[in-house]
Amino acid sequence: GAATHKSLIPLDRVPLNDPSQPSGSTDLALIDMNDVVLVEVLSGPQGSLWGSDAIGGVIAFTARPPQGWRAALEGGSYGYVRASAGAGVRSDRYDGGISAAGWRADGISAADRRNGNTEADGGWSWSAAAQGRYSLTDRLALFGQVRRLQARSDTDGYPPPAFTFADTAEVARNATWFGQAGAEARALGLGHRLTWAVWDIDRSNLGGDFPATFTGRRQIARYVVTRGAPDDRFSAQAGLDYQTDRASVSDGTRLSIASTGLFAVARLRPTPALSLTASVRRDDPSDFSPAVTGRLAGVWSPREDLAFTAAWGQGFKTPTISQLACDFCFPGGPSAGLRPEHAEGAEAGLRWRPGRLPLRLQVTAWRLRVRDQIDFSASFPFRYANLKETRSRGVEAAAEQWFGLWRLRETYAWTEAVNVATGEALLRVPRHAGSVTLGYEGRRLSGLATVRAGGPQADAGGRRPGFIVANVSAAWAVTRDLDLTARIENLT
Repeated sequence: GAATHKSLIPLDRVPLNDPSQPSGSTDLALIDMNDVVLVEVLSGPQGSLWGSDAIGGVIAFTARPPQGWRAALEGGSYGYVRASAGAGVRSDRYDGGISAAGWRADGISAADRRNGNTEADGGWSWSAAAQGRYSLTDRLALFGQVRRLQARSDTDGYPPPAFTFADTAEVARNATWFGQAGAEARALGLGHRLTWAVWDIDRSNLGGDFPATFTGRRQIARYVVTRGAPDDRFSAQAGLDYQTDRASVSDGTRLSIASTGLFAVARLRPTPALSLTASVRRDDPSDFSPAVTGRLAGVWSPREDLAFTAAWGQGFKTPTISQLACDFCFPGGPSAGLRPEHAEGAEAGLRWRPGRLPLRLQVTAWRLRVRDQIDFSASFPFRYANLKETRSRGVEAAAEQWFGLWRLRETYAWTEAVNVATGEALLRVPRHAGSVTLGYEGRRLSGLATVRAGGPQADAGGRRPGFIVANVSAAWAVTRDLDLTARIENLT
C-alpha cells in the first residue's frame, strides 16, 4: 500500500536510495542480477532495523560469493544486445572475483506515437564489480567490494510552447560507484562486524530546454555485535550506525543531512513451534527531531504444514534533499516547514499446506497508517507539503499447486489507499492486482508463462486504465555447463 520510493533497497546492507532524487528512489541498474545470490522482501514498516525510508518495506540484495566462471550473451528486439561475464576463486581462507555486464538497445519512443512521436529512444549501460574476502585467523576476516556503473539513455521531454510530452533530443547520463570495506571477528563469545561504505552518483539531463545536473554522496559507518544464531533458543543483535547524505540538485542547491542510529533486536524461541522477535531503534537526524521506532513479530507453527504469522511495526522517513530544496517547485525557493513522515503498520497471515495434497496456500491481511506523508501539490503554488494522514489496508493471497513436473501459482491483492483528509484515493495504487504463473521443469527443458494484471488507478489529471501483460520463457540445458534460453515479454 506504500509508494515505490517508500521501500528501502540495500545491497549487502548498504542503502542505495538516491538522495538527489525528489522521492529518494533507487536505480537498480547498479545491480547485475547475475551477481546476486539472495533477494529478501520484508513487508511493512522496518524502521527499527533499517532507519529512514523503510515505511513500505525493504528489498535486500546480497551479492553472490565468487566461484568458477560464467558468461552470458543475448540479443533481441529493438536492437537489444546484452553480455555479462564473471570469474572467481574460493578457498577456506580467501575468495575473490570480478564481473562485468553491459547492454545496448535502439529503444522505442516513450512519447505517444499516435501524435507523431516516433523517434526511438535508445541507450546503453555497462557495469563492473570486484569483491574479495581474506581470513587472517579463524576469528578475524577482512572483506571488501567495489562497483561501477556508466549509463546513457535518450529521453523524451516537455518542449515549449505547449509543454506536452513529445520527442526531444534530451539525454540522461549516469555515473555511479559503490565501495564497501569491513571486518568480522569473534571475541568474548560475540560476533562483531564493522563496515564503512561509500556510495556516489552523478546524473545529468542534457540536450533539452531544461538541462540539469545532480550529484549524490552517501557514507555509512556501521558496527554490529551479535549473540547466538537465528536457530538458537535466544539470539540478539545490537548496533550503531552513522550516515551522511550530500547532494546537489537541479537548481544548483547543495545540502547535507547526517543521522546517527542506535538499534537492538532480540529473538526468542520458547518452544520449537513459536518464534518471537522484538526490535527498537533511535534515529537522530541532524535537521529534525529524534525518532524512536519499534517492531514486534511472531510465528507460531503448531504443525509442520501450518504457520500463523503476525507483526506490528513503525517507520519514519525524513524529507529528501530534493524535497527540502524544492528544486522542481514553482515559484522557486526551498520548502518551509516540511516534517518527516511517521508510519505504523500491522499484518496477520496464515500459511497452510493441507495434508498430503500438492497444494500450498498463503493469505495476509494488513493495515498501514502514515502521518505527515510528503506529497507534491498539483495546483498552484507547486510545492511539497505534508498530508495530515494517509491510510491503506489490503489482503494478499497466493496459492500454489504442482503436478509432476508442472507447477501453477496464482496471486491476488486487494488494496485500498486514501488521503484521510479528503477521502480521495492515493495516486498509482490499483485496488485489484494479480497474476497466474505456469511453470515446467524437466531434466533438460524448463519453461515459464506468466499473465499479470492490474486494475484502474488514480493518477495525476484523472484515472489510469488497468492492464494485462503476458511473458513466456524457456531454457534448454545443452550440457551441464551450457544453457540456451528464449523469452518473449509483453506477448500479446
